[in-house]
Amino acid sequence: MAKKENPTKPSANNIPCWSDNESVEQACRRLTEMFVGLGQVPRIDKGQQPAQRAVFRKQHGIAYGKFKINPDIDPQFKIGIFSKSEYECAIRFSSDTTPPHPIYTAHLV
Repeated sequence: MAKKENPTKPSANNIPCWSDNESVEQACRRLTEMFVGLGQVPRIDKGQQPAQRAVFRKQHGIAYGKFKINPDIDPQFKIGIFSKSEYECAIRFSSDTTPPHPIYTAHLV
């Protein structure tokens, strides 16, 4: 039997995201609560220095390069990160596998 949601109590399934500034601020507060409050703070309180990441802790590698924006994009989309022509970047490759476990055993079906 499916769990019924309480329409008066907010949940991750009934909160509009990105519809206005208030929604963006609420989403940022929730992400901070989830990753910092629930993930990092307990580790810091236990003395971990530096505290382990909350998710995607197993790093596989890093690639450095340039993120180039297509110059032919519609002018209406040349805002924010797309307003410049290119950026220096570093891409982190990681997984949600516990660090001491090999990746291939966690993702075989």
